[in-house]
Amino acid sequence: MKATKKPPARKSGQGRGRREINGEILDVSTGGKLLGFNEKTTRSKIARKQLPFRRLGGRIVFIKSELIGYINNLPGCRPEECIP
Repeated sequence: MKATKKPPARKSGQGRGRREINGEILDVSTGGKLLGFNEKTTRSKIARKQLPFRRLGGRIVFIKSELIGYINNLPGCRPEECIP
């Protein structure tokens, strides 16, 4: 019977939770909320390459300005027209 390997221990400063760098680089959950999607929907759209994303190390991140440009290029009314 094989012994299962444990994942490496976290280093100090290596936390959990949402990541946001200067408000411009967003992680999957934060970028999905900007688009109005939950995390599962966001990940499925990433897998189908329907959203503009990048990889930072092994992490999937969004550039906020690219997501805003993506929203502005969608067919239909502009976000500014929807806000009263």
